[in-house]
Amino acid sequence: MATISTKDELNNLPMLLGTSNYPLWIKRMEGYLAHKKLDSVLANDPGLDPAAGVREQLRESTYIIGTKLSDRIYNGTVRGTANTNGYELWTKIKRMYGRGTTHNNQRAIARWNHLCYNGDLTIFIEQVESCLAQFDAISFDLPEKTICGTIIAKIAKKRKGITDPLISNVELMENLDLLLETLRDIANHDDTTHHKPNYAEKQATALSSNGRTRPPPKCKNGVDNPKASYSEENCWALHPEKRP
Repeated sequence: MATISTKDELNNLPMLLGTSNYPLWIKRMEGYLAHKKLDSVLANDPGLDPAAGVREQLRESTYIIGTKLSDRIYNGTVRGTANTNGYELWTKIKRMYGRGTTHNNQRAIARWNHLCYNGDLTIFIEQVESCLAQFDAISFDLPEKTICGTIIAKIAKKRKGITDPLISNVELMENLDLLLETLRDIANHDDTTHHKPNYAEKQATALSSNGRTRPPPKCKNGVDNPKASYSEENCWALHPEKRP
C-alpha cells in the first residue's frame, strides 16, 4: 500500500497566521504531532542534556512546526535554541497565542456575545463551533448548560418554533454535543426543504402570473347569449340596427 510522504501530509495542514486561525491550527497540529508520535516529547521539558533519541525527536518536531508558521511568526519565535528544540518552540507558540490573557479572553467573549442567528442554521452552527474552538484554544471554560442556553436563546429570536420543544428536553440543554447534533439534523432538513416552494405553490404562482383571461362570450347567428356581458336590448344579434 502506498504511503503518504511527510511533505504531502504537511501540505494538508494550515499555516499559522496569527490569533485569527490559531484555534484551528493548534487542533490540526496536535493531531498530526500525535500521529507522528511526537506529542510526548513536546509535553515534557527535555532538560539541558536529552538523550540522542529525544534530541532527534526535538529536531524533527521543530522542523514540522516551523514549516507551518508564517514568515512573520517564524521570525518572531524561532530564535536561539528554539531552532532545534521543538519543546521550546511549541511552548513559546502556545504561550503567545493560547494563553488566557485578558485580551484573549475579552476577544473570545466579545465574539461569542456578538454571534447572531440570521436565518441560516448551517452557517450559525459553524460560527458557534468556531467560537467554541477559540475558547478551547485559550482554555476558557464555560459550563455546557450555559453554552446550550445561549445557543437556544440566539436561535429563538427568529425561530421559536424549533427552540420551544428543545428547551423542555433537559438532556439536550445540558449536553452540548447532543444539542449541536440535533441542530445539525434540523439544518440538513432546512437545506433540502426550506425556501423551496412545493409543486402546488409553483403551479399556483405560474397560473397567477402567466394565466390568460378568456374573452367574454358573444351572441351569434341572430341568437342572444344570456352569458354575454351586455343587456338583451343592446344585443346586435337581436338588434342589428344598433351595430355601429
